[in-house]
Amino acid sequence: MLKSTRRRASSGVWVAALAAASIAVAGCSGDSSAGESSTAPTTTSSSSSQPRTSNTTTSSAAPSSQSSNATYAGAPGVPEAAKHKTDAGAIAFARFFTNELNRLGKTPRAGVLSKLSLPTCKSCAAHEETIRSVASDSQHFDGDQFVIKRGFVNPDGTVSVVVDVPRVSIVDKNNAVIETFDAGPSRARVHKLSWTASGWRVAEIQYDPSVTS
Repeated sequence: MLKSTRRRASSGVWVAALAAASIAVAGCSGDSSAGESSTAPTTTSSSSSQPRTSNTTTSSAAPSSQSSNATYAGAPGVPEAAKHKTDAGAIAFARFFTNELNRLGKTPRAGVLSKLSLPTCKSCAAHEETIRSVASDSQHFDGDQFVIKRGFVNPDGTVSVVVDVPRVSIVDKNNAVIETFDAGPSRARVHKLSWTASGWRVAEIQYDPSVTS
């Protein structure tokens, strides 16, 4: 794996890799064919133009119609808060997915992200390729790639997780630095989520550079 490929999938250069769709949040691509029903996170006020933060009470929100009546499900390891088909559950899942990227960067293990995303999620596949690459070379990230600031549901049903992007390095098994990525500006990682019989799955991730705090 060339360093440039790792750099595209690393925290510092994801904007360049996804620049073509950075602001077109509503145009997220993500096919949920593979036998899983797709629907945007439940919203509590469709008329509101303001995002709902993670502090918003959404536990009483009625789930939107879908082929399955399940409103509670989750893959092994998914935290309790992220197993509910509510706004709060969708935000918790997007935060959990981001934290998993941090964990897997530091202790690489292939195949984990595929249980949390749809096969058609191209950005998820890019993250998975980075994890496979560093693992095969007995390397890892020496710190978190993302520092979560807050999360909220957008009017179109996607979920934004605003993150800081710290300086981080890829190191070998002896902690010798292989490559370093400088800190980047804060930005919103916009998740298109699908509710399936097994709970939330990531259908696609894009960036919205207009949200920085």
